[in-house]
Amino acid sequence: MEILALAVLIFAPYTIAQETNSDLLTNYLNKAVSNGRIAGVHAMISKDGKLVYSEIFGYADIEAGTFLRNDAIYRIASMTKIVTAIAALQLWEQGIYNLDDPVSKHLPVFKKACVLKKGHKNDFNPPYETESLEREPTIRDLFRHTSGIWGGKRYTIAGLRQWNGSLDEFVRRLMSVPLDTQPGTRFQYGYSTDVLGLLVEKWSGQKLDTYFNKSIFVPLGIHDSGFTISDDKLKRLPKHYEQEKGKLICKEQPQNSPFRKRSQALSGGGGWNYSYPGLLTTMDDWMTVMEMIRNLGYFNGKRILKEETVKMMCSDQLGDIPGAFEEGTGYGLGIGVVVDGGRHGKLAGNGTVYWAGAPHNTYFYIDFEKKISAAMFMQSGPFGLDNMMNEFLEQTQAIFGSQDITSIK
Repeated sequence: MEILALAVLIFAPYTIAQETNSDLLTNYLNKAVSNGRIAGVHAMISKDGKLVYSEIFGYADIEAGTFLRNDAIYRIASMTKIVTAIAALQLWEQGIYNLDDPVSKHLPVFKKACVLKKGHKNDFNPPYETESLEREPTIRDLFRHTSGIWGGKRYTIAGLRQWNGSLDEFVRRLMSVPLDTQPGTRFQYGYSTDVLGLLVEKWSGQKLDTYFNKSIFVPLGIHDSGFTISDDKLKRLPKHYEQEKGKLICKEQPQNSPFRKRSQALSGGGGWNYSYPGLLTTMDDWMTVMEMIRNLGYFNGKRILKEETVKMMCSDQLGDIPGAFEEGTGYGLGIGVVVDGGRHGKLAGNGTVYWAGAPHNTYFYIDFEKKISAAMFMQSGPFGLDNMMNEFLEQTQAIFGSQDITSIK
């Protein structure tokens, strides 16, 4: 398979740093394409505000032989949660709500919440055996996925993965399913951020896409991110492939993409199925988001969040609450956090924040300690394919983790 590897120059506000010995990473990504494991990949790393690595490998369309572009537009799924959290925290800064407000104060439908009775975790069909809440879920619970809202089989049976109504109606249907656990007792990744997205709409009086554009994207100079794609940009959207029995099978073509039509309900959590997806973005746009976070809310002359707000967002909110995905990690206000790099078994420093998008395998991390913002974007599944996200973290840390990158040869 022919490979395209482009060293990409990104102009202001970034500058290119001195070359480093990044051959190991380049060869690894190149090999993933040449072996037919993925269609294409773009990796970008910034160190202390300087672009130190940006290379593209492979294809946007294998069948047509179309190479992946520098300005490709990617489906980022659950990475949408980070933008929703930023939006919600902007409104928190305005004093519109308190983090420990019960959700029902702002969405009365949450007064109906109940929890699945202990011993009935395998009950998937209604009517359900339920019990009373020990306390109501709070806004903080929505941010950190401790609301008790999950995303498993009971929600599928309730029709929430084939939704074609409004976001208000989605949340009402969500409340027809009992919470999986008592609020505040366990991290459970699910639809909590979709509820937070509805709250952003209620608090701001704007639809989610309008708010994102006016309050986050336009101030940051981001112009290629959103919930839909226009026909004139469609050629920049790669096909989505899935690895099946050793072959890459196309699962979504640009001309048939659900992103061509605006969904009635916009998913702040990143989409509950292919019909209701999350955000699209480019690598350049997402680097801007990452650098804004790394710079504690400020980028390119614009203040998006206060410093103390970003520090809170990127601080672990779970503490002793169980359920985090990996050893040594926690969860902040809408973003994953490394709380103990030693236990995590990775090279990333404590306080590193990160997340990914399934099933497309988009991934990023921000290491505040080492001043690294790094992202790797693919459009090839299934999620976690060949452990590439962890490998990317390890290799980028080994190459660029030094405080003086010019010493790495």
